[in-house]
Amino acid sequence: MAGFPSAGVIVSLAGYTAASVVDNAASVVRAATVAALPPVVGGGCPRPRPPRPPCPASG
Repeated sequence: MAGFPSAGVIVSLAGYTAASVVDNAASVVRAATVAALPPVVGGGCPRPRPPRPPCPASG
């Protein structure tokens, strides 16, 4: 969320190398988070539900 605005702060305080290290570390965290997600089973499409019976006519 704060990646782009914080990049200027990091570059001004610590330099381009530190900004690159922070960016690469964030990429590793994102990759690990995606790798930890459970796999999609069955192609990700829900099975169709059988049709519901019609509602009884009200009064």
